[in-house]
Amino acid sequence: MAANANTLSVSEVIDRQPMGRFQIRAIALCCFVAVLDGFDTQCMGYLAPSMARSLNIPLKAFGAVISAGLVGYFFAALTTGPVADRWGRKWPIVFSTVTFALFAVFTARASTLNELLILRFLTGLGLGGAMPNLVALATEYAPRRALATVVTLLFCAMPLGALLGGVTSWVVIPVWGWQAVFYGGGMVPLAVSVALVWLLPESVPFLALRRADQRAVARVMYQIAPDLAGTPGVHFVSLEAKPQHTAVRSLFTEGRAFGTILFWIPVFLNLLMLYFLVSWLPSLMVQQGMAMSAGVMAVVMFSVGGILADIAQGPMINKWGGGRVVTVEFAS
Repeated sequence: MAANANTLSVSEVIDRQPMGRFQIRAIALCCFVAVLDGFDTQCMGYLAPSMARSLNIPLKAFGAVISAGLVGYFFAALTTGPVADRWGRKWPIVFSTVTFALFAVFTARASTLNELLILRFLTGLGLGGAMPNLVALATEYAPRRALATVVTLLFCAMPLGALLGGVTSWVVIPVWGWQAVFYGGGMVPLAVSVALVWLLPESVPFLALRRADQRAVARVMYQIAPDLAGTPGVHFVSLEAKPQHTAVRSLFTEGRAFGTILFWIPVFLNLLMLYFLVSWLPSLMVQQGMAMSAGVMAVVMFSVGGILADIAQGPMINKWGGGRVVTVEFAS
């Protein structure tokens, strides 16, 4: 708290309040968009064999298509963090959702390898721009005691999206073709992006840090802490300092470089294995003469395992700490 009794830190107020409907709605919206993000990120793995046959493109060429999407994802994930630090979390999420929705729809109309490369790169820009800001916004509305649980829910959403992508592909492709999966994977997030404009709040710590209209900050805070609504002269502030460097650069300053590199290495290896399995397992199984449904089921079960592990991980981190849990997970 600040010295003035009527000046309150937004983060401290959020930490001491029970999780209310306003926060649950904001976090739930972030999780739902993350599910759609996971659906569109992973769907190429299910669709590549059908697309290769339909478009007469060699299956091995889809390695470049899948990589194009991941390059776009990587570029956007690096660049939208600093943008959000300056302009807020909400609108980058909305614009990123619109971007991956539109280009997913356009992908359904692609007919050449070059078109697929360009469209998947542009789709990746939207996918990569959404996820970091979803995590940031959700965690900024969560009390500190619930952070591990909220982050776990967000990262459950990605494999849940992959699971839904597998089930959808299994059902839809034999009836309407692979194009229908892209249409569905684009139209749903496009509709959701419209709802986000009205329902998704801006990060209140960001508003307070940037000294936005105090009435706008107060309106949000009174929904989080209704008991403060009757207190006269309350002024909400952020006690955090404004970042002096870009988000990426700050990871390597003030003694954080070694820890950053040490953390990035296992995360990189984890994602390498994850994207390889999800993106290529159905295709590899088809090439071995198995049914497409077998490849889809294999990835679906892989995603189910990821969801169950994510659900168990939150309570374990709360009990034993993140370092121990992550070390055991990577060792196993």
